[in-house]
Amino acid sequence: WRDLFGEERKIEFREDNEAMIRVMKTGKNPTMKAIGRTHRISVAWLHERFENGDFNLVYEKSDKQAADGMTKPFTDAAKWEHACRLMNHVIPSKLWSLASGKPIHTAVASDRTQGLQAGHKIRFSPPASDAMLQALEDVEWPKQARAVISGWGTCVGATYDSKGPRLGSFTGKAANVIRVINEHIRAALGSAFVWGSLQINKNTVSLPHRDKNNLGPSLVIVLGHFTGGAFRMSDGSCRIKQHGEAVIIDGTLEHGSEPFEGSRYSIVAFLHTSTRDLKPADRKQLLELGFNLPLLSSSSLLSPPPLRSQPPRCLIEYCCGDDSLLGGPGAFRDGCTMHRLTIKHDMTTRAGYDHAVGLVRQASGPILLWVSIPCTGGSQWQKVNIK
Repeated sequence: WRDLFGEERKIEFREDNEAMIRVMKTGKNPTMKAIGRTHRISVAWLHERFENGDFNLVYEKSDKQAADGMTKPFTDAAKWEHACRLMNHVIPSKLWSLASGKPIHTAVASDRTQGLQAGHKIRFSPPASDAMLQALEDVEWPKQARAVISGWGTCVGATYDSKGPRLGSFTGKAANVIRVINEHIRAALGSAFVWGSLQINKNTVSLPHRDKNNLGPSLVIVLGHFTGGAFRMSDGSCRIKQHGEAVIIDGTLEHGSEPFEGSRYSIVAFLHTSTRDLKPADRKQLLELGFNLPLLSSSSLLSPPPLRSQPPRCLIEYCCGDDSLLGGPGAFRDGCTMHRLTIKHDMTTRAGYDHAVGLVRQASGPILLWVSIPCTGGSQWQKVNIK
């Protein structure tokens, strides 16, 4: 690590078993005295490693334990898919295609420019929905300031107060979640949909109201794990209540939400009437955060930002054969450079070590290091190994 990064780095171990954490910290395991003989595991040696500061041992919630996909059997499809996502094992089409499955609203053409009609529904994929929800949960949201809405949340992006147009006070603090949400909105609706503000609502129930400062179509997204809590238009034209559901609405028409139980978030992406009058520095910041602003002839700063190109990927497979399937040709290999580190590259020698470090240093984009090791008994991946 010192050679790669120029400084010392510690490996972080995340453990969801509190009893095992105590064993590592104390070096004692009275209930499993024979583990050294039956499993060839030395508790004393492990304790010594952590005591010496070679690793960091931290507690992790079980539902975020990435190792479960390699060590536990699964009978529930949803839990198995969640475990796969934790270790980045995702079918590319399910990861990048947000509007998955059959369209919910078939009366509107699938063309993105026509999909901005009020009532058009979108269903974000589970990975996209979970990513937005996780980003929202990482922020401590303030109490709602609007009288018609209870709970927590705020408006980020373009807004206004008694002094005139400005950016919401929470915009800087919520920069990460704003980028995550905007990236998924842009992927779903493309450049035809313009927005410069996000109204974030956490565990809110909104009374029927109209948003007089909204220009053009607005996008409402519902996220979380709850019962009840449907968003609805007062005229009955549309209603959504499932995690990952979204709908295009006219925010100037009356709408609201129903009571619920559980944890519920909603996002409203819209173009605020004050956006045109923002200071150039504020408009530039919105573009950097991924908002898609309308083009104004008076300022080139309001041109929609270009879609970011995917940097070249690099896959380094360690401890594999010359004909490994992972490093071979496939449908999703475009833009990915693949390297195999086989028995010919002895990592205990200087030549093998220099070769591996060289592959890492010459990569200009994301790097995935894949180490092929035997699976633990009971893992669903044993079926893959058998094949």
